[in-house]
Amino acid sequence: METSLARQGLYRIASRAATMDQLVEQGKEAVPVVVPLLQDRDEGVRWAAIKVLSEIGGEAAILPLLDQLDQGRNVADVVSALKMLTGQDFGSRGMAWREWLLQAKAGAGTAAGSNHDLVRRAVLDLPATVSEDGQEFVVTLNLPGRRTQSIRVDFSARDADGHFMVQLTTPCGAAKPEHYESVLKLNMSLAYGAVALALVEDTLCFALVATHCRATLQPDALAKSLVSLAQHGDALEKRLGQPDTY
Repeated sequence: METSLARQGLYRIASRAATMDQLVEQGKEAVPVVVPLLQDRDEGVRWAAIKVLSEIGGEAAILPLLDQLDQGRNVADVVSALKMLTGQDFGSRGMAWREWLLQAKAGAGTAAGSNHDLVRRAVLDLPATVSEDGQEFVVTLNLPGRRTQSIRVDFSARDADGHFMVQLTTPCGAAKPEHYESVLKLNMSLAYGAVALALVEDTLCFALVATHCRATLQPDALAKSLVSLAQHGDALEKRLGQPDTY
């Protein structure tokens, strides 16, 4: 069934129940048909779309509902659907729902929810190598001129509210006071992250640092952050007159 036909059936009260039954019978194949209807201008169509997704179930149905929750539309209906789908109750707190889903997938051994898979997908098209140690990864990108830049990706951090965070750090060279002003001015030109001070093997260094919320971090965003930190980190390393150490 096409989305336009599904909308016609869900819009008309007389045909709504039958159309919902047809969509539910199609299972996961109906999800891409129904999801656009979450944005419909008609309240009844949106309600029916939420109800259909709640009966289809699965992650493919949960994620669009979380997006709907983030938009603040049909909140009560979405929360009710999520509670029925998951057996959990985080109210209207979208971040809490996403973190639960993330942990549930990781606990079930679902690769799509693992930190390993997120990093693997992020570097899929990059000239990079990856090493892994628990919740910490080191991604080393190859750069022009046979240079490289290594970025530590740490999944163990949490913010003040207890939400899981992902912190990326790449050292750029020893931090000398005479360089503080010029290096800090670089922050205004960085698309991702900022220059900070970090202790690396007992040496105070300039480092580029970027932080992302784990629950919403996608592979493409992580890839962009990795490339940006590698390029700007290597440029700063050169500017400081450092050898290609990091």
